[in-house]
Amino acid sequence: MNDKNRHNRYRKSIYRRRNIGTIVIISIVCIAVMLTAFLVIGNLLHKQSESRNEQQTNESEQSQDSNNVNEKIPVKNINGQLVFLEAQESDVFADRLYALTEKQCYEASIPLNAKDGSLLFKSSVADKIGYPTKNANVTLEDAVSVATEYNVYLSGIFYVNAFAENDQYLRAVELSRTAAIIAEALNAGFDDVILIAPDMMEAHVDEAIRFIEDIKALSKTGNVGLTVSDSILMLENTRQVSEIISQLDSKIDFLAIDTSTADILNGYTAIGDKISSLQLYLHLYKMRVLLPCGENAMALNSIIAEAEKNGIKNIQIIPY
Repeated sequence: MNDKNRHNRYRKSIYRRRNIGTIVIISIVCIAVMLTAFLVIGNLLHKQSESRNEQQTNESEQSQDSNNVNEKIPVKNINGQLVFLEAQESDVFADRLYALTEKQCYEASIPLNAKDGSLLFKSSVADKIGYPTKNANVTLEDAVSVATEYNVYLSGIFYVNAFAENDQYLRAVELSRTAAIIAEALNAGFDDVILIAPDMMEAHVDEAIRFIEDIKALSKTGNVGLTVSDSILMLENTRQVSEIISQLDSKIDFLAIDTSTADILNGYTAIGDKISSLQLYLHLYKMRVLLPCGENAMALNSIIAEAEKNGIKNIQIIPY
C-alpha cells in the first residue's frame, strides 16, 4: 500500500517538475518574443523620430535659406537735393554743400554725367579707357572729402545710354566701360549711385542685372539703384510688369521711378498722376522717386508737393 502511494507521489512529482519546466520554457520564449518586439518597435520609432528630426532640420534650413535669399538690407530713404559737382574748383562744390546743410538737409543728389553720357568729374579711369569727359576739375575724392566733413549723404545720378545700342557686342563693351566708372564712384565713397537707363526694355532685363552685378563685383562698398524705364512700366500686361519689377528688386539694391519724363506742359499734376498710378509698386518695393528740378525754386516746390500729397518721402531731385 505504501509502495503504491510512493509511486503515485513520485509520478505527481514528475508531472509537477515537467509542468514547471514547461512554464519556465514558455515564459522564457514569451520574454524573448517581447524583448524582440520591443527592440523592433523601438528601432522603428527611433528611425521615425530621426526621419522627423531630419525633415524638420531640412525644412528649417530651407526656410532659413529662403529668408536669406529674400532678405535685403534696406537702403536709406533720402530727401536728395540737387547739387552740381561740375565746377572749376573744389571750393565751389564745398560752398554748395555747406549751403545745403544750412537748410538742415544732409542728402545730396549729385549728377555724375550729363544725359549724353559725358562725365562731370575728373576721372583717371575715364582718361585711361577713353571715356568722354566734360571740362571738370573736381575729383570724386574731393567731393567725398567735403561730404564727409559736412556729414552729407552722397547719391550719384548716372545716365546709362548703352541700351540704345542695338549691336549686343558693342553694347557689352559700353556696359563694361560704364561699370568701371560707376564702381570708381562707389569706391571713392559715394553712398549710392542711381542708374537712369531710359532705353532699357524688357529684353534687356537679364543684361541689366548682369551689368549691376559687374559693378558690385568691382566696388567694395555703396549701393546701386536702377530706375524702371517707362517702356517696362507701360507694358500692357500688368502681371508681366509686376514680374519684371519683382525680378529686378530681388537682384538689385533698390529701384526707382523717373517722373521727369511726365508731360508737364499743362502743369505738374502729371507728375502726381504718374506717382499715383504706381503707388502699389512704390510702397511694396520701397522705391525711390526721382523728381525733376523744374525751371526755378517755385516750380521745384510745386513738384515736391505732388510727391508729398501721394505720401512719398523717399525722393531725389535730378536735372530737368
